[in-house]
Amino acid sequence: MAPLKATDVASAAYANAASHVREGLLRGVKFKPGTAELDALGELAAECLASDLENGPAPVSLQLMLRHTDQILAAVDNSFPGYMRSRQLGLALRVPPA
Repeated sequence: MAPLKATDVASAAYANAASHVREGLLRGVKFKPGTAELDALGELAAECLASDLENGPAPVSLQLMLRHTDQILAAVDNSFPGYMRSRQLGLALRVPPA
């Protein structure tokens, strides 16, 4: 068996963080989201994280956002206090009409 590379460890850490975030976001909605709602949930999460990161010393970039994936749930809670805990995050989604 080949030894793990740093990129393998980083990929595993990102996968764990992403999985935790996905589960947390899905717990924040009362309904089973379809494709449009999942897209909107991802957009909302990205907007909240970007908003939180704007106050930091580095300019917001995709790389910076990926490095801070583990902060998404806190960022969403900062933007929409109590919505996830009360499972009302679906109210914040902007879903285009079908």
